Amino acid sequence: MTKTIAFKNFWILSIALILSLLVIYIIQVGGLARDKYLLRAYEKELVFLSKNNKFLDIDFSKMNSLSHIDQVLAKNSGFVKTNNVKYI
Repeated sequence: MTKTIAFKNFWILSIALILSLLVIYIIQVGGLARDKYLLRAYEKELVFLSKNNKFLDIDFSKMNSLSHIDQVLAKNSGFVKTNNVKYI
């Protein structure tokens, strides 16, 4: 009689352990899928931002060139571009 009770307890504990491990596995796989989806979204955003950064670097270098500065001064400050410079 004690053997059958111990045997039943063994199977009950074994089934409970298997079910708990299965639940933990399902939770971990769900978390892994979520993390993989977020990683893919962040990689896409990183690629987009990297491309945008290259364009911004090009625009920044164009804005800082001397040929652009005289155009900006002529538009915004009322300066006039000189055509003929006379030195004393």
